[in-house]
Amino acid sequence: MLPSFGRLARAQRYDNCSSVVTARDPQIKYNAQFLDFARFYGFSIELCNPNSGNEKGRVERKIRDIRVFLETETFKDLNDLKP
Repeated sequence: MLPSFGRLARAQRYDNCSSVVTARDPQIKYNAQFLDFARFYGFSIELCNPNSGNEKGRVERKIRDIRVFLETETFKDLNDLKP
């Protein structure tokens, strides 16, 4: 189980992946299961605009930060991550 910080951001930014968006012409059509997930946890979905590299970097940076954390920290199992 991952550590819980007790809070969730009100809005999450996503790239235009198929697990979030099923179509974008002319209106955005969200994946129904993901939309239910977002509603259940109470956050809104913010999408990156197509062909806008500066926006996608904000999404990719989170992945990089997690990867750097996992490479630099030493732990045996998930229990070591608990506060």
